[in-house]
Amino acid sequence: FAEKSPATKKKLKEATLMEKQNCFVLKKFGPKELHTWKFAQLAQKFPKADRFVLHNITHDIVHVHKERCRGDTLESYLDQVQISRFVCGHQDLFSPKVKKCCDDILLHRPECLVAMENDEPPADLSPTVREFVDNKEVCQRFAENHDDHLERFVYEYGRRHQDFSPQLLQRLQKGYHDLLEKCCLLEAPEACLLEGEPLLKKHVADTLAVISTNCDLYAKLGDYKFKNMLLARYTKKAPQLSFEELSQYAEQLRTVANKCCQLGDEKKLICGEIYTDFVLGNICLHHQKHPINPRICQCCSNNYAFRRECFSSIEVDEGYVPAPCAPELFTFHEDLCTANTDVEKKKQKLLVDVVKCKPAITHEQLKAVITDFYGVVEKCCHGENHEACFLAEGPQLVQRTQAALS
Repeated sequence: FAEKSPATKKKLKEATLMEKQNCFVLKKFGPKELHTWKFAQLAQKFPKADRFVLHNITHDIVHVHKERCRGDTLESYLDQVQISRFVCGHQDLFSPKVKKCCDDILLHRPECLVAMENDEPPADLSPTVREFVDNKEVCQRFAENHDDHLERFVYEYGRRHQDFSPQLLQRLQKGYHDLLEKCCLLEAPEACLLEGEPLLKKHVADTLAVISTNCDLYAKLGDYKFKNMLLARYTKKAPQLSFEELSQYAEQLRTVANKCCQLGDEKKLICGEIYTDFVLGNICLHHQKHPINPRICQCCSNNYAFRRECFSSIEVDEGYVPAPCAPELFTFHEDLCTANTDVEKKKQKLLVDVVKCKPAITHEQLKAVITDFYGVVEKCCHGENHEACFLAEGPQLVQRTQAALS
């Protein structure tokens, strides 16, 4: 039991975080957005299941989250058990893989079903879905029932692309919706609709490129320097946050890279987007209680599926007015010569403080300041009198840094 305890605590923490995210999406974007998210997950998990069966189950799942977010924990749990009863009573409608969960005791079934691996898609499933753009009836179907047609789009793409994140499927659905809104106004929409396929492929390629770029950086920089890069990046986006908060979010994102970048291509994207979304969700939950800045507000409020893209688009919080860089920030002592975690944190705090002094600092300027700082540390820590060296070199470093930031 002692060995399992940390793992159990981690599971509970992740489950609590997940529920907070569900409630945030429900409150901020409404049940329809949560429905699309959960439906996309089910389409990937049960690609052989009928769409209407998955639609009804998703409706029940959203109801469970509504109850839980209201604080009706017992009712939500009982309803969750009822969902697992239905799944286990109709295993042939879902997947042979549910049997393992259904053989477990009733209390464990809901968690087991959530965690179970995706079933394999049907063997006769075509690799592409041309019917959504290359079909004369598309606009008629969309006009007759917007939601049903768009849900069918998510269903067909989700069951074929288990390597896509639910957020990516939601973004593709939004892109498809906008395409239909534009094309179906035309007398002859066919040519316009065909433009959708290259746009879809481009968005998928762009998403893969973001994951690939960050994983390449992680491989090149390693844990410590990758976290430093994230610290600089997010201090520019949200300089109002404290060092402790920025360090926490940067560490969470570093953990995402460590967890996901080692996976195969078929799992890297879904892992990266899902866990990055958790971290961004944490930032949005923080913003909900303690507003950060208008750009962060925009990303947390406008569109759930595009949240990651919105955060990525923030280079610098241009509305932030930095305080002058105080010389005390660059007062160093011989404790910097000790190799331990506290010293590494002090070095990272300096990085954050420098960026807060000038959020628009370029990569080259920041690199020059940090290189200069490490040069002083190297020089003084190899000298005979560490403290005297820092007292002499510190003011000169301040002057050079202020000149670099001016």
